[in-house]
Amino acid sequence: MYEKCKKNINEENPNNLIRIVENISRYSSGDNSQPFDFVASVVEQKIYINHNQKIAKHELNPNNLTSVLTFGMILQMIEELSLAFNFSYTAKLHYLIDGKCLDKDGCWAEVSFARFNEEVKSNFFNAVVTNRLPYNSAKVNFPKMNKDIFILNKLDGKILNEVLKIDSLLWSNFKVVKDIFNWIHLSKKKYNIVKTGFHYSELNLSYFEAFFLVLLKNQFILAIVPEYFIRLFHQLKTKSVLNQTPHYICFTNKIEKIEDLISLGKEVFHVKFILANEGIVTQPLTILTLPYLFEKNFKIEKIFKYDFENFQKELKLKSKNNFDEVCWIFRAGYPKKNLPLSKRKTHVNLSEKS
Repeated sequence: MYEKCKKNINEENPNNLIRIVENISRYSSGDNSQPFDFVASVVEQKIYINHNQKIAKHELNPNNLTSVLTFGMILQMIEELSLAFNFSYTAKLHYLIDGKCLDKDGCWAEVSFARFNEEVKSNFFNAVVTNRLPYNSAKVNFPKMNKDIFILNKLDGKILNEVLKIDSLLWSNFKVVKDIFNWIHLSKKKYNIVKTGFHYSELNLSYFEAFFLVLLKNQFILAIVPEYFIRLFHQLKTKSVLNQTPHYICFTNKIEKIEDLISLGKEVFHVKFILANEGIVTQPLTILTLPYLFEKNFKIEKIFKYDFENFQKELKLKSKNNFDEVCWIFRAGYPKKNLPLSKRKTHVNLSEKS
């Protein structure tokens, strides 16, 4: 199928459409669920970005709001490719109906390509990885950031305790636990076949720790293991990683409507891409801000019972910056250990029919 389509994709640069799909299929997503598939039409010179509602359905993705952030990152990946390899494109977006996200399977965008002036390279985004391991203590000289981004150096005292409390909230919601740990694989062989989620070694876990977490997807097991023991184990692990994190990137974009989430996703990927080219790795700390952001700005039912507004106040005190709210926080630093490239599943169908 690959060879057959290869001869029909843009006679001057026959591999370009395929390589664009190969590159954008390495996108990051909430809980590593990867809810987007790609269909490349060789006749139309288009890529259709489709959303799989069954895969996307999880507690930290209410009303597909996390999917929208992911979608923004995918669109920015296409933009970065167009700037690097000098091609033009237009994107027709379909993800909104009457101001609300599609809540069923469907095409969220069709992207048309033209004027390929250079050959697109594969593996262009290989350096953009999520590294959950401890980082090197060396300070980073960050490139100039937009005014809606600020950097926190090291967490300590009251704000560190707040972060640990919020991070342990996931144990209060079984559905969140199940959705998160559904993507941890113990078997390398299975991982290389399904190519979704992560092998436990990439998550800074021993086999015993990963086996224990996978067991917790079973509600019966979760019920008989004392919650305080689970929280303690989790907090010790998290605290060790946070204490070995020199910097935190805080995005303070103004979020009032769903389209603003697209803009946030675009900016996040652009920053990750710039930093990756400088050898700087990142990891999102999603639970610290996104549930609060969704509850406050999109009237989503509370996922966790916690005073997130107090945490936002602490961030303002720590940063000495004037902003409405921090909407997303990322760990950042030079890696102590480079992770093997995650063999993410590539959802690609190549079609010769328009």
